[in-house]
Amino acid sequence: SNLEELDLDRNDIGNNGATALGNALSKNNTLKKLSLVDILSITSTGWAAFSRFFSNLSSSLEELNLFDNDIGDGFATALAAALASNTKLKVLYLSYNKFVSAAGWG
Repeated sequence: SNLEELDLDRNDIGNNGATALGNALSKNNTLKKLSLVDILSITSTGWAAFSRFFSNLSSSLEELNLFDNDIGDGFATALAAALASNTKLKVLYLSYNKFVSAAGWG
């Protein structure tokens, strides 16, 4: 598929959906924009499974919107580590993720 933009804002995808999405994205190299705004049904377990897609070095993702989710330190740490070697992501929205402490961004 040549899907370039996916908006799942305010959907109740839960941990199973986050896991499936992470698995699918780990094999995708066409998606440029992904929006997952206000999906409070995903817990730290789901965000950890979702973060596996960052291992896809051929990812073409340029914009990731994770505004207003219950993202915690574990996912923030995984995200920061993944972004250290990412050269394609240009825009990242993380506003209103109140469960990330200074340790999560450390």
